[in-house]
Amino acid sequence: MIPKWLSKYLNDNDLVNIQSAILNIENHTSGEVVPMIVHRSSAIRMTPVFVFVFLFTMMNIFFEFIYQTTFFVSLYQSIFFYIFGIVICIIFSYLLASFDFVQRLFVHPLDRDYQSNQRALFEFYNLGLNKTDGSTGILLFVSIMDREVVILADKGINEKIKPESWIELKNQMILNLKNKKMGLGFTQAIEACGEILKVHFPISTENKNELKNNLIIKD
Repeated sequence: MIPKWLSKYLNDNDLVNIQSAILNIENHTSGEVVPMIVHRSSAIRMTPVFVFVFLFTMMNIFFEFIYQTTFFVSLYQSIFFYIFGIVICIIFSYLLASFDFVQRLFVHPLDRDYQSNQRALFEFYNLGLNKTDGSTGILLFVSIMDREVVILADKGINEKIKPESWIELKNQMILNLKNKKMGLGFTQAIEACGEILKVHFPISTENKNELKNNLIIKD
């Protein structure tokens, strides 16, 4: 089942196409490609606080302007509207902080890049991609909120294929992510990996399927 946060980027038909793409390249190469998509990699617990500070600042600017008019006829009304404004800021802070685009605004791009790479590295070892025969595992990792793509290949592949070979593939996946076409993005990326791998890692009679052939989805 596709979670709500992913439904704008992926549908059930995309899942079938991704699985078919994986099965297809495994008929031509001994490499193991695992696609994975997560909601976010960066820590966002402070986002409501940052949003509140922004809204609170805007509110104070607004009240500073209001105080220069005759809108408030008494001190009590001023206090009431000020407290009411703070409550509204708190409520809207939590509501706005739930949106991915707001979370991105308050997480520095360098932090998003670092956290996504760390998450991808963790998942690479957690999924056992470092334990395949011939060290031929590849992780295609996408973090939705961070809008980051990480491609990690095991040492067997890195010994024969330069890291620069993945740059164009990564850029294309990022473009598909921004266009909310992750089904197409993963399918194209898997097929591209197959073309790269079959040159150095052709299918063998002893080849076996060591990992799952579907898209892994995590929050």
